[in-house]
This record gives sequence, structure tokens and C-alpha cells, in this order.
Amino acid sequence: MTNYKTLMQEAIKKLAVIKRGTTFRLTDLVDNPPACLGRIFHKEVVSGTISNVIFVGFDNQSDIYSKA
Repeated sequence: MTNYKTLMQEAIKKLAVIKRGTTFRLTDLVDNPPACLGRIFHKEVVSGTISNVIFVGFDNQSDIYSKA
């Protein structure tokens, strides 16, 4: 069973050390994240719950974010 709360905490912890202006994917923060975690992360970024991160866009691989 996947513990999404723990995985989100791991992602947010790693966000703290990423430099401003850096683009990244969720896979840069969490190894092999489940698809549901990607939806949760995206929703929290777009709603502003996760601050200092903006949604840049997406490609055929995954969503792309930037540290603001």
C-alpha cells in the first residue's frame, strides 16, 4: 500500500533545496511516483497549497514545474 502523505512530505522536503528558477518533474523529487501522487501534487501546486512552485506545462512524459 502506498502512503501518499509520506511521499508528499518527501517531495516537499526536496523542494526546499531546489534553487529558484529550476525546472523539474515530480520524478526528480520522488522515485517512481504513483500516478495518483502526480494528480495530488499538480492540484496542490495549481491551488497554491504548495507555495513557490508554478506549473510550466507538460510534454509526453510528465508535468513540468518551476521553483519560483
